[in-house]
Amino acid sequence: MEVPDDILSLILERIDSHISLIRSAAVCKRWRCTIASTDFLCRYRSHHSSAIAGNYHYDTPAQSSLMGSHAKVRRGVGPVFVPSSPSIHTRHFTLDFLPGMIDFPRHWKIQDSRGSLLLMHHEGPYPLPHRRPDMFVCEPLTRCYRRIPPPSYYNDDIYILWGSYLIDGADNHISFSNFRVMCLFIRLHNGYFSFTTIFNEPGGAGSSWSDKTIGDAEPLLPGMSFLGCSKDSRHFYAMDGILATLNKSTGEFSTSLMPSTEDWSGWKKYNRNVSVIDSSDGATRIIFISEDNSAKVFARLGGGEWALERSVLLSEVTCGLSGYQPSFFNHRLCISTNGPGFVILTTQPAAPWFFSIDLETMKVALAASDMGRIVYQCELPWPPALKVCLGN
Repeated sequence: MEVPDDILSLILERIDSHISLIRSAAVCKRWRCTIASTDFLCRYRSHHSSAIAGNYHYDTPAQSSLMGSHAKVRRGVGPVFVPSSPSIHTRHFTLDFLPGMIDFPRHWKIQDSRGSLLLMHHEGPYPLPHRRPDMFVCEPLTRCYRRIPPPSYYNDDIYILWGSYLIDGADNHISFSNFRVMCLFIRLHNGYFSFTTIFNEPGGAGSSWSDKTIGDAEPLLPGMSFLGCSKDSRHFYAMDGILATLNKSTGEFSTSLMPSTEDWSGWKKYNRNVSVIDSSDGATRIIFISEDNSAKVFARLGGGEWALERSVLLSEVTCGLSGYQPSFFNHRLCISTNGPGFVILTTQPAAPWFFSIDLETMKVALAASDMGRIVYQCELPWPPALKVCLGN
């Protein structure tokens, strides 16, 4: 009890386990007041990443063109949660609390995730009176959800909703009472014109929409295609080797150049052969599948340029996997799923054959074919809902 407040704070900031920190808050009122303070929690978040509960895989129907004319087409069952460890109970992250999810799961689509929140679109089992889906933000663990009122021009025919994303609220923190939703629109009037709209929910006090430009990325928006996520960003390929990055903490776009060693002039936006993802060490990587089916991993140098870090020829490293056929590599492989530290590739246009690549070791292994193409990461709610104890 004789430890000064500033030294006590430094000690508590070094507790790695979130569970241990919550237990520390129960030691005495002084420790609880220290841990519950906004300044302490902000510093703690900067030193320790949130615990990952698992991933939501958007399960989509198999394409009959890839499975043969007599193959059974599997119906989509909506978002599927895969826990990060056996200690995480899947039942805590089911989405059956959303209206209509049990009867019509395919009409709910996850658009984005941030922290413990999911941004979802609901298209309804029957034609809606308006042209675009309803937007909802939900927190699976607490089974809370909120419909996001659309802006006044949301259903105007001259506006195309290009994408919607969850952005941090006040103090670079996100929670169910402190978030923003960014919508990217393309306005069809005398050519293409793009702008963004942000939904503000500061401390749960109210909501409002405000227009905001996206700087250098604005003229690139109509041609951009999604490349993947890193811890705090979403990445898009624009044109001529330009990488556009959306910072999900600030809602700001930035642009940079893709690896200069590759020719991006003929790259088509629908070719799924490049992804930007986090590696196990927390650094951002680019994985590129070249025309000869080599997997190339690029890492940033100190100055921000991308350099080739490692490369493998996929036809050689996969030959020992069950189901391998040399003919699979007569065509360029494509990335089916990407997540922190790994990608899953599949063959096209032959019968689908899925395998994963560990970006750190470049080891390959067979992968399940029903993981779904998009992975949304869900974190445990943080910081804890602690209140300062008053009185002695």
